[in-house]
Amino acid sequence: MIPDETTIVSASYQAALFDAIVEVPNQHTLQFITSAGLHRFLPSWINLETGIVDQEKLEQNALNIVASSYVAPTKFR
Repeated sequence: MIPDETTIVSASYQAALFDAIVEVPNQHTLQFITSAGLHRFLPSWINLETGIVDQEKLEQNALNIVASSYVAPTKFR
């Protein structure tokens, strides 16, 4: 059975959310990034000091990942 486009879009979006979450550095990597002055490479959707997530920015980031890194549902099928 071939999944419909809604299922493909939903799965791609959920996978992209996980892709974005994986971008959050661990403490050691965060120390390296900040000491090297590479703040621009940190995810903009989370405040790493407080751990507060900006849900709107996270969702937009996931949509950007889907648009740039995932194939269209019709091609996937």
